[in-house]
Amino acid sequence: MRFEFERTFGVEIELLARYSGETLISMLNDKLADQDMHFRSASWSDRSNSWRIKSDSSLRGTGEYDGYEIVTPILEGQTGFNQLHKLLLTIQDINQNASRLGEAPVFRINRSCGLHVHWGVSDWKIKHFRNLYKRYLKFETAIDSIMAPSRRRNNNEYCASLLTRLNNYVEHGDEGNPEVIFKRIDQSRTASQIRNLFNTRYMKLNIESFWNHGTIEFRHHSGTFDVTKVIAWVFLTGAMVRAADIQRGIRSGVDNLNQMNSKFMMMFNGLCKVHEDLAVFKTFYKDRIKSLREINRRES
Repeated sequence: MRFEFERTFGVEIELLARYSGETLISMLNDKLADQDMHFRSASWSDRSNSWRIKSDSSLRGTGEYDGYEIVTPILEGQTGFNQLHKLLLTIQDINQNASRLGEAPVFRINRSCGLHVHWGVSDWKIKHFRNLYKRYLKFETAIDSIMAPSRRRNNNEYCASLLTRLNNYVEHGDEGNPEVIFKRIDQSRTASQIRNLFNTRYMKLNIESFWNHGTIEFRHHSGTFDVTKVIAWVFLTGAMVRAADIQRGIRSGVDNLNQMNSKFMMMFNGLCKVHEDLAVFKTFYKDRIKSLREINRRES
C-alpha cells in the first residue's frame, strides 16, 4: 500500500498476552529481525528510539494474560509503514498459528487497551495546533461514531473528551457553542496555553507529548492489532495533521458541537481533499459506523 506522508510517526499498541515479555521479544525477533526490527524489553519511562515491549500495569489482565505495550521507534515514509504493517501481520499470524494448534490466542484485547498514534510536529507553531484542535473539537462526537462505546464521550479516563473539558470553561447555555469553544482555542497564544486548558496527557488528543517527544498524540482509538483498523486510523490522523499543516479552514457549520455525531463522513470527505489516499478506507469506515450503530441498537 502506498504511504505518502512526509512526517514521522510512531504507534503504541496496548494488548494482553499469555506469555512473558521475554518470550514475546524472542518470538517477534525470530520473525522480524530480517526486516531490521529488533525488539527489546523497556521500562515505562524508556524513551529510546527502538522497537520495545513494555509491561503495562494500567491494563486489566485476566487469568494468565498480562498487559503489555508494543512501541515502535520513530517511523518514516514507506519503509516505516511497511515495518508497521509487517508487525501487525505477524501478531495476527501468531494468533492464527495458536488457533490451528487448538491453543488459546497468544494476544488479546479488552476495553482497557488503547491504540496510540504519534505524529512528529516539532516544527509546529501555535497556528497549527489551533487548527488541529478546532477540527478535533468540531468532529469529536463524529469520531466517536467509529469508536467502541468505551472510547466515546467522556467514558474513558485515559482518553478524556476535549469537548467536555472545554464545556467546563463556558457559561451555562454555551456548552457546545462552536463560536465560544473555538474562541477558547484562538485565545491561546502558545502551545503551553492550549496544554493548560486540558492539563493532562490523558485526552483523546494529547499535546503533552510535544514537549516529551516533539509529537502530537492521538489516544482516542480503542485497542486493536487488526491491520485494517490500525492502518485506517494512521491514515486518518495523518490527514488531520496534514490539514493543519496547510491551514485548511475550519468553519463551525453547526449550532452545537455536541450534535455532530452523524457527521463523520463529512469530515472524512474533507480530509480526502488533503490526502487522496485516505479514500481507500471510505467503505471501511461506512461499514464500521453501520456495524457499531446496529450493536448500539441491540444493546439499548
